[in-house]
Amino acid sequence: MTAGLDPETVRQERLHRQLLVGSTATDPAAVVSRLLAMQGQEYAMAFWAVGLRLADGYFSGLAGDMQRKRDRLADALAAIGFGVLPAQGTYFVTTDFRPLGFNGTDEDFCRHITVEAGVTAVPVSAFYDEPGKAPRHFARFCFCKHDATLDSAIERLGKHFTKRT
Repeated sequence: MTAGLDPETVRQERLHRQLLVGSTATDPAAVVSRLLAMQGQEYAMAFWAVGLRLADGYFSGLAGDMQRKRDRLADALAAIGFGVLPAQGTYFVTTDFRPLGFNGTDEDFCRHITVEAGVTAVPVSAFYDEPGKAPRHFARFCFCKHDATLDSAIERLGKHFTKRT
C-alpha cells in the first residue's frame, strides 16, 4: 500500500499503468477509450482548461502555421509528381501516387517509401472496414511536423522519385 493514498486511488493508478505500459499498443484508440471510460471526462476537462487559458493569438498563430506547413508540403509533393487532393480541417495531405508510375497498392507504396526513401505515409485503405472497396492509390502525409522534418522528407522523396525516372 502506498502511504497517504486510499486503496481505490492506488488501484486506479495501477490500472492506468497496466493499460499504458502493458498494452500491446496495436490499438492506441482502445487504450485511450479505456482510460477515458475509467476516468470519465477528467483528462479531457484538464486539456480544455489549459486551452481556455491560452490567448486567442495562440490559436490564430497555430492555424496560420499549420496552413503554411500544409501548403508547403502539398506544393512540394505536387512538384515531385504526386497528384495532391485539397486538404482542409486535417493534419494530412492526401496524394495520388499513380502519376509517379508506381504500380502497387497503397500499402505497397507506403512500405516502399518508408524503406527506400525513409519517409512514412499512411495508406488510405487502412481507414476502410472493407479493404476490397477501398481505393488503393492514395497515401496520406502528415504535415504537423517541425519544418526541418518536412524539409528532410521533401528532399528525400524528391531524390528518390528523381532517381526512378
